[in-house]
Amino acid sequence: MIRSKKYLILRIISLPFLGLCISICCLSGILFPSIIFAATINGANYQCTELIPENGDILSGTFTNVQIFRIDAGVTVFVEPATTLSISAESINIQGILDGVGAGFSGGTPSLDPATAGGPGEGPGGGEGGLHGSCVHASGGGGGAYGGDGGNSGQALSSPPAALGGTAYGNINPPGVDMGSGGGAAGNHCESYNSTGGAGGAGGAAISLTGNIIDITGSVLADGAAGSQGVAGSTYGAPGGGGGSGGGIEICGQTGSIIGIASANGGIGADGIATSSQYEQGGGGGGGGRIKISASINTSGATFSVSGGVHGASAISSNTAATDGQIGTVYLDGPGCSYSCSAAESSIPTMTEWGMVVLSLLLCGVVIFRMKRRPTV
Repeated sequence: MIRSKKYLILRIISLPFLGLCISICCLSGILFPSIIFAATINGANYQCTELIPENGDILSGTFTNVQIFRIDAGVTVFVEPATTLSISAESINIQGILDGVGAGFSGGTPSLDPATAGGPGEGPGGGEGGLHGSCVHASGGGGGAYGGDGGNSGQALSSPPAALGGTAYGNINPPGVDMGSGGGAAGNHCESYNSTGGAGGAGGAAISLTGNIIDITGSVLADGAAGSQGVAGSTYGAPGGGGGSGGGIEICGQTGSIIGIASANGGIGADGIATSSQYEQGGGGGGGGRIKISASINTSGATFSVSGGVHGASAISSNTAATDGQIGTVYLDGPGCSYSCSAAESSIPTMTEWGMVVLSLLLCGVVIFRMKRRPTV
């Protein structure tokens, strides 16, 4: 067995590739900043290091001891559903979008069985599930609540009654915010008509931001999700689900400004759908959420919105139409907050850095495999 010239040349050429692999491991965040590895980032003590999530990342839980929390322009970061997001940092700068739409309590789920009521929305202010009455007159779902009451569903006949929207809960003033409650699912018609009511929309997220300096030129969103339309049968239609309530946004700082958007609107109720002249009912609109801001933060250029969700329309006609969710609350006179982090002991690798390490190891493996091949002459 004799090593050929081709093999020796391959070994010489491969050496720079090994060096490149090592360089990628060490400098991945610098050489390839545009490569994005979207992932869920769990809350932790950041030991006075930066938290700068990438586009598409999901933030979950409580983040403390952060030096700088920043969302760059053009970047959208999501809130983990059904989990309160709390971030404490010396500096908070949101140029992109922090998206907690529909990330609160879950909406109600339609039953799999005919002639049954829809499931209620989750949370303290969950909307009622639509009720089943005579064969084709089930009601839509009630809207979820938090800062404002949820709207009632549409009602076809005197029986069954409308599904009621949830009742508002929580405090207007700081401290603390809650997730928005889910809308109720619509009821199902009887088996011979084979239709299913729509699901309720989830409530909006609970987002708490605390820092010394807070500047927001982008958007912080905690809107409730819309209810879903049902699935019509071959002869009759289906009622719609209730909208989820807007969630809560609390921003507490020592100084800074908000010239962007903070919204915690209620989700819209779904329309009833019909395949004939039946009374397919709409879902109730979700109630608006709650927004709480420190008086020390300049909000003269901000846009705040806590509108109640619009009710779903009833197909063809209705004995009693569904109703809108009620408006939520905005409180701009909260106390100021200060926050300082402790010195970092070690940095936390970003997902970009971890991803490039894995990629470089794969490249190194390919090179080593090629080097071990020994051609014969």
